[in-house]
Amino acid sequence: MTAERRASLRLPGTVRSLAAWDADSPILAAGFEGCDFADTMVCAVDVNAKVLWHRRFEGRPSDLRLTRDRTAWIAYGGDKRAELSQLDATGDAVGACTPECDPSEKLGAFVVLPDGFMALWLPARRGGFPSPVPPSRWDQLRRWFPSRRARAAPPYRHARLARHDFDGRTTWSTLLPLRNIAFRGCVYLGRSTGGKIRQRPPWTPRSIEAGRPTALLVSGSRTAATVMCGDSGIAMTFFVDTVSGQVIGSTAPGPTGRQAIAGTGEFLIGSQGYGEFRTRRYDAAGVVTDEWPTHAHMLVDPRGMVSGPESQNTSQPQYYVRFGTNGNVRRGPVLSGYHTAYPALDDNGTAVFWRDGWLQAVTADQRRRRLLELEADWGGKVLLLDDGNVVVDLAGELAIIHDRQLGALSEGMWPCADGGLTGNPVIV
Repeated sequence: MTAERRASLRLPGTVRSLAAWDADSPILAAGFEGCDFADTMVCAVDVNAKVLWHRRFEGRPSDLRLTRDRTAWIAYGGDKRAELSQLDATGDAVGACTPECDPSEKLGAFVVLPDGFMALWLPARRGGFPSPVPPSRWDQLRRWFPSRRARAAPPYRHARLARHDFDGRTTWSTLLPLRNIAFRGCVYLGRSTGGKIRQRPPWTPRSIEAGRPTALLVSGSRTAATVMCGDSGIAMTFFVDTVSGQVIGSTAPGPTGRQAIAGTGEFLIGSQGYGEFRTRRYDAAGVVTDEWPTHAHMLVDPRGMVSGPESQNTSQPQYYVRFGTNGNVRRGPVLSGYHTAYPALDDNGTAVFWRDGWLQAVTADQRRRRLLELEADWGGKVLLLDDGNVVVDLAGELAIIHDRQLGALSEGMWPCADGGLTGNPVIV
């Protein structure tokens, strides 16, 4: 083992997001704070785990979005009307925005653009969780009846993608309807089936969520927005023109998975669950141009090569894989465990990630080495900083590791989670 633990810090809340402006800047963390996890915590620490500043806001947090002018945007509010605050490098509030929305909506996700924001708005949940049973016969037939009660759901019951300026004004708005979805792996068992497992008929979700873990990606003239059925996890990704708001295409309904930007206007959309285990590449027209029988925490190097540790919640063997041409998958070292801190790629082609209790690395020639044992139940993401410093979020503890064999962060299209240290998956 060549790595050593430099420092560690237990944060006062549960970490949701980790980012940095560049490889030698402070590390910013955001998450839940308080006994009921109803407040937002944002703090900055250095590579010696010293807390530089700490801020608290009322309401549940979003992911941190850092900008080139060394500010950070954070949204908070939960089911209340979302507020966005802009913090400078010292933690002082230097800006704020309350984007236009309907009172019945909540903010599902947002990213920062050069001239404003892209926001995914969701219907605010009323009451408890929806029932997982299939829709009733009335639900299936109601769209054929002319009465107001039986019409399709009004616009505010669907997800909505909107582009806003920095004052919160709406430039354009587009509905992303998730209705009459079906997937072959969705089945049900009930009194009406006679004790037999049946394919679930198409349904319209009664609970809409932002697709996990990456709901919004912006690459050039295209935005990929993922909307998910809250009770089943079945989702669709919509490809939208970034300038006009026109929907160009969409994926078929399926389980959600890891996503990444593959090129200008191109996206990698993974799908895992319900027997599905694959990744597809979509071009700017929303057309599938390649497909691989694997699903991974994807990294994209400067040559466009895609690789990463596989992620499948089954007992099947999993590997560090490289995506080849024509759907070919090259398997590297076998990996134990399942929970993985999203990897980072250095400029030598080495990926570093946490999995199954170890910080480990896989080199460009598919050789694995264990760097340091780090016991934890799960991991969030890895940040690769200057001088071989690695920051990994392990269930709310920030571990800062030094490994002299690691290079600088790769300049590829997607070298780590969210496409870069800033945590803002936007390429313009």
